[in-house]
Amino acid sequence: MMFIIGILLFLLGLAMAVAGFIGIFAPKILKDRKTGEIQTRGFWAKSLALGLAMFVGGSLLMGDDNEAKQTAADTKAETLQADDSAPKPTSEKGYDLTVNTPKKELPISFEELSKRINSQMALFDYPKTKPIPKNAQPSGEKGSVNLVYQHTASESLSMIISASPENKKPRGILILAAPDSNSNGAELLGLFGKSIAILTAPVADDSAKSKELAAKLLKMSVKLAEDFNKNPEEQAKDSYTEDGITYGIAITPGMPVMFSLSLEE
Repeated sequence: MMFIIGILLFLLGLAMAVAGFIGIFAPKILKDRKTGEIQTRGFWAKSLALGLAMFVGGSLLMGDDNEAKQTAADTKAETLQADDSAPKPTSEKGYDLTVNTPKKELPISFEELSKRINSQMALFDYPKTKPIPKNAQPSGEKGSVNLVYQHTASESLSMIISASPENKKPRGILILAAPDSNSNGAELLGLFGKSIAILTAPVADDSAKSKELAAKLLKMSVKLAEDFNKNPEEQAKDSYTEDGITYGIAITPGMPVMFSLSLEE
């Protein structure tokens, strides 16, 4: 998965860097066709710097596929709480007293979650997204702690769903949202809104409570965006827990915005 992220960062970074380079020397070429607004050279200089950082970062992630796969496995294990690094309990004689407690799962099937995600994505016009195929299934190597399904919905939006190897019930969701360098406020809000709609798909039932949850998370994302805008060199992240489910958002310099869902152990 890190290899795929590397490709995305590489391409997005290249596009952003090229746009920034053109914008510095000929900003009129990249004026907004709808409003006629022309961004300053300072804006394009920042775009160039960020694009180059993403370009280099993507190149590094693409450099070693095996290392990328291992890093991806480690990241997924940490993000989706798939691994318990605590020492194993042992008796005085050295007997392993570990009790295998089943990991928590969402009370819906993978197929039902996929349907809900597709329904939630259809609520937003931007960005245009591809639905999860009807025959999609999580997969993994024998003995894996989690099965995983990865779906690229659009150039700016992709997701990873982890599931139980025993019954394929979902255990967590990780969404990667990469705003376009030329996105306006409405488009950025649309990208965040669609990401949150996907994130809340497991509990989306058109009730007032589920709508309120989505509103809370959207407000949290906007606040984090404001924090990041004030200090773009520092990561801005936060989380909110409701009914045993933790929803997290992280905005990191040079990386896609991450939206995550995990279950309290």
